[in-house]
Amino acid sequence: TDYVFDGSAATPYLEEDLTQPIGVYGKTKEAGEKLILNAGLDAWIIRTSWLFSPYGKNFVKTILSLLQNKNEIEVVADQTGSPTYAPDLAQFVLKAITQNPNFKGTAIYHFTNAGTTTWYDFALAIKKQINADCIINRVDSRYFTKQAPRPKYSVLNCEKIKKEFNLNPRRWESALKDCLNSIKH
Repeated sequence: TDYVFDGSAATPYLEEDLTQPIGVYGKTKEAGEKLILNAGLDAWIIRTSWLFSPYGKNFVKTILSLLQNKNEIEVVADQTGSPTYAPDLAQFVLKAITQNPNFKGTAIYHFTNAGTTTWYDFALAIKKQINADCIINRVDSRYFTKQAPRPKYSVLNCEKIKKEFNLNPRRWESALKDCLNSIKH
């Protein structure tokens, strides 16, 4: 998860960058990573961010519901990241295991869909794709109290997976379109 970082970076986080979580949730994820790294296992740690899908509870489904049922909503505009479509992440994992089924040691990888955005702009993209009339107001993250504080900047650098697995993740906007079409049907 991107929660292992503190959000103070100005460029995408590399796998080897220092983790400095800002909340308990991030600290538990960091502790899990350290356990795996120190256990001497053959394992991959795959960090991702802003996960969405047609299933379960996630940002896309929440915003979709709000856009269809409210006249006006507020969305955080001061946090930047890269949305990740769960089926694209699953396809990457399957491709990676197929390409390297007998890997040895422990490695960390980052996987997100290509491109960056804010939660506010993500919500605007959802609004545009469903042609909703709801007004979306931008707000500062301090407006919302969260049990798990989110890093302000949590873009993950995915160059390592691109090189090692010959992968070129599609843009999050394309993935969002597929997600919304899947929800609609």
